[in-house]
Amino acid sequence: MQHALRQSKSRDQIAIWMEFTQLAIKYNATNLCHGTPGLSPPKFLIDNMTKTTADYQNNQYTMFLGHPMLREKIAEHFTPLLQNGNRGNTLCPNS
Repeated sequence: MQHALRQSKSRDQIAIWMEFTQLAIKYNATNLCHGTPGLSPPKFLIDNMTKTTADYQNNQYTMFLGHPMLREKIAEHFTPLLQNGNRGNTLCPNS
């Protein structure tokens, strides 16, 4: 019992990202949880990111509730997947 308590307490103290990293190592998986897959991004991506971030107006947080069109598309995508348990209702992108 003492060992189980010690084990659960230490797990609670591990950040979720460290847990993902440990699992990636254990299962020899590509770790995408915080940008450390060890792969170089393609040149076109670096070039476009450099160009985009040079304009200070592009370096802003999104709207608090997210972009309306993105919310609508997410609701459209998930509505059919959830309709059986949702009594045929559509998901509201604003809730």
